Amino acid sequence: MKISMETNERDVYIKKIQDFYYNEKDEDIGIIAASEILDFFLEDLGVEIYNKAILESKKFLNRRLDDMVYDFDELLK
Repeated sequence: MKISMETNERDVYIKKIQDFYYNEKDEDIGIIAASEILDFFLEDLGVEIYNKAILESKKFLNRRLDDMVYDFDELLK
């Protein structure tokens, strides 16, 4: 699964990467280098982060469902 972005969103992240390198490492990197860094992270980490977010959401929803079941049980007369 490849994570895709809209062009304007991609441009924002490329600029953030360039700013990071300039501010933190005192290096100017070009658009191509920043784009390659973004692609690397999207391909290598994007799916893992996505899957972790899905699992966390699933845990949250399961807890809420358990709470709702308890609440309904309390309503029984």
